[in-house]
Amino acid sequence: MMPTFLFTILASLITTSLTQVCQNGEIVFLVDLSENAKFAASTNDSPTDLDLDRFDLLRSALDTALSNNLIASSSTFRIGAFGYSSDYQPTIIPFGTSPTNARNMLRIWVSGPNGGSWTYRGLDMILSPPTTSNNRLVILSTQGSFKSTRRFLAQTSYNRVKALGWNIFVIVIKGKNTVDYEELNFGANAVVANVTDPINPSNPKSYRYLAPELTKQINSVCLPVATTSTTKPVIQTTATTKTTATSTTTPSTTTTRTTTPSACQPIEIVFLLDQSENARKASTDKSSGRQFNFLRDAIQRFLWQPDVLIALYELRIDIYGFSGNSSVTFYSRRSYPEVSLFLMDNIKNNKETWLYKGLEVIDYRPTHTNNRLVIITSQTSENTAVRLHTQRELSRVQALGWIPLVIAVKGENELNLDELTCINGGRRPIILDDLNDKNPQSYRLLPMALQLLLDNVFCQGMQSDVLKNLCVE
Repeated sequence: MMPTFLFTILASLITTSLTQVCQNGEIVFLVDLSENAKFAASTNDSPTDLDLDRFDLLRSALDTALSNNLIASSSTFRIGAFGYSSDYQPTIIPFGTSPTNARNMLRIWVSGPNGGSWTYRGLDMILSPPTTSNNRLVILSTQGSFKSTRRFLAQTSYNRVKALGWNIFVIVIKGKNTVDYEELNFGANAVVANVTDPINPSNPKSYRYLAPELTKQINSVCLPVATTSTTKPVIQTTATTKTTATSTTTPSTTTTRTTTPSACQPIEIVFLLDQSENARKASTDKSSGRQFNFLRDAIQRFLWQPDVLIALYELRIDIYGFSGNSSVTFYSRRSYPEVSLFLMDNIKNNKETWLYKGLEVIDYRPTHTNNRLVIITSQTSENTAVRLHTQRELSRVQALGWIPLVIAVKGENELNLDELTCINGGRRPIILDDLNDKNPQSYRLLPMALQLLLDNVFCQGMQSDVLKNLCVE
């Protein structure tokens, strides 16, 4: 007689809980650095440009928010932070920075000059789409501009950045001045919080109370994820002649993925920057009150690119300016990137563009065979003697091992593309032209050109051959 088998399910336990994690999230802060913000974000009631405690309350609020346990241990959460005012747009934390590195960069950030609260200048810093749909772009503002033209520019920039895929929110931190909510709401109720100083509203230090609102923004990007724990059903098989209980354990497999940050190959780059009057006009936003601000901002953005920062000790960079009567060193390989901003305050314009003045500074060989001598110019000289001098200096510099790369930026004067092609080693130069015949400001396009070079030339290895100077007969 066959034994009788009874199959009984003894247990099947499934538990589900919600755990908040910060994976594949991105948050970028645009920080108002206006005069009004400076007073509300600084402990000192009268902070000067030399005070080390300028914006110390802002720095403390950001540091507190970035120490959030939800993101501190995340390997994929990314932070960025940029400042803005009427004439200053510093990179505080580059795009794609880890929370730990972001806090370190906050500690070394030094505030520069202040001015008006021009929101569109902050949005102008956002040129790339987010890396994930799980993102937030948080504008921290104390005021706004109260000017119809700047409101229009802010709205236009808002629409452009939103079209890139950024989710934009505004936190208003109350200072002494009235807030331009019309500008800051962008017609879409973008303001999600108002931070005030409940103790001293006449002399508000509202940034003391900002950290909780920043934490809310970070938490909103940290998604609640359902985690399920399941105990496999235990099946007991019973026969009339024998009882057998079987327990089976299923081993778990954990896969750890290690990512290596992208970085440039060991290379050396020297920038030669045209300081002529033609370049000044094409590189200056008159409303900013600062000369060469488009050029200055483009170089700053390049120096603070994550790939450049990661490779800081391998990526050798020098920056020189040239004009009709002099050359000036803005940045050397011995300097930290932020220093270049203050050195570039020395940039002065001159009527002429004498490239040989810049080439004369290059009296040393490149450290790497992978190198580029990047010449950013808006014109060439029509003087025959000057052009011959430039040709001789170019031949000398190329013999040292430097590889020229010309970026021709359209200004009011015509570009001599034949000569620039010769200087560029027989290759047609990169040409930037904003197609504005009356008041060209083509240096606005320079950040995109440098980004393309960073992605496709600087960080991909380079030809090490010394190109023949085709300008010399």
